[in-house]
Amino acid sequence: MKWAKAIYHLLKNDTAVDAVIDGNAFLLQSTQAIATPCVTYQLISNVPHNTKNAVSNYEVARVQVNCYATDTTVLASLSDAVRTALSITARQTINSVDVQRITYEGESTDFDDASENEGVFISVMDFIISYVK
Repeated sequence: MKWAKAIYHLLKNDTAVDAVIDGNAFLLQSTQAIATPCVTYQLISNVPHNTKNAVSNYEVARVQVNCYATDTTVLASLSDAVRTALSITARQTINSVDVQRITYEGESTDFDDASENEGVFISVMDFIISYVK
């Protein structure tokens, strides 16, 4: 789960993201006790980049990042900050993970009216992270 180490590090150490979520970044899901805004991230798929002669050390993971907020303005700011924080276009080491690049793939929005109080707005963003295993 090297991809998760890199994503977590980028989210937690980006000042624009952390200014909104105050450290509330979680793998898979947040607990009900955590207030919004927050961010969760999860693996959708992980595919090795196979070679002819050996087991691949290079992998490509599709990762979903969900942003949650009770206000659409906050959600828009958080989504923009997350997209910027995860925009890695050149190879670099992130939290001891050799990341080739992270590519933004798209976004959709949702609303959860089953949550307490006024409900929660959700931004669902997809990224492709290429890294050395």
